[in-house]
Amino acid sequence: MSEALLSVQDLVVEFEVRDGNLRSVDHVSLDVPKETFMGLIGESGCGKTTIVQAILNLMPENGYIRAGRIYFDGTEILSLPPEKLRRIRWEKIAMVFQAAQNSLNPVMRISEHMIDTVLAHRRESRARILERASRLLELVSLDPDRVLVSYPHELSGGMKQRVIIALSLLLEPEMLILDEPTTALDLISQAYLMEMLQEIHHELGITMLMVTHDVSNVAKVAERVAVMYAAKILEVGSTEDVFYRARHPYTAGLINAIPSIVGDLSSKRPIPGLPPSLITPPPGCRFHPRCPLATQICREEEPRMEEVGAGHSVACHHWKKTGEK
Repeated sequence: MSEALLSVQDLVVEFEVRDGNLRSVDHVSLDVPKETFMGLIGESGCGKTTIVQAILNLMPENGYIRAGRIYFDGTEILSLPPEKLRRIRWEKIAMVFQAAQNSLNPVMRISEHMIDTVLAHRRESRARILERASRLLELVSLDPDRVLVSYPHELSGGMKQRVIIALSLLLEPEMLILDEPTTALDLISQAYLMEMLQEIHHELGITMLMVTHDVSNVAKVAERVAVMYAAKILEVGSTEDVFYRARHPYTAGLINAIPSIVGDLSSKRPIPGLPPSLITPPPGCRFHPRCPLATQICREEEPRMEEVGAGHSVACHHWKKTGEK
């Protein structure tokens, strides 16, 4: 496995809410290797998006990074001055936000979006910007001659999402973060988008981190996967290890809940119960109230991340039992 381009170390993030402090990221560590397509999966509300907000230091007013370090290509970025962080944020790490297609200005042509995006960060001729924009639009399977002169309302949802991805690549970043990129897209558009992201990853050699609750899409495109639950990372490994040799009961439960268009649907079972409160989480393992393997140690002692194979780690007291199933 190659060295990490992005390394999150012992990150703690809290939100001040009416009922107390909600810790949405609780001592999380995560490495994203260079030129790797990585998926971060988990149920809604588990803290996935908060991690990427912290990576870019784009926290809401009531959100605070309480502890931890984040390194990008060896540089600790949370302590950087705002101007230096701003350069890394868009020129080194680009992000496609959830439902980002809705952020396009309805009274601006796509060409104007492209030009303004680059000029906000550096000086460059309009001709060079549009030349690069045309190449990127072709890369995402759009006709630049048509799209560059179009307004957002003249494009479909899937087309607007691809425009946003092209926009995010304009400054030639080393890493692209995608937060729920398939939101509001139909199944055919989702499949097309996943195929396109794979092509971009391979053609440009760009590191990608895709944050999503859609397990099936991650299984199609990612090379490595991290599984998150209730503000904690529970399992990390290659896509093959996580999906075919899951060692955490939560991971196994997620996979078993995925419906298929073929086969016996009666064998699919949702995970019983609901995720815990992140204001008053349960002691021990966060998953123990829903876990079929839970014992007394799970209720009292938080499991540590343990390496169970090459590049495959899990935080579970009973990972060997999960592997036997």
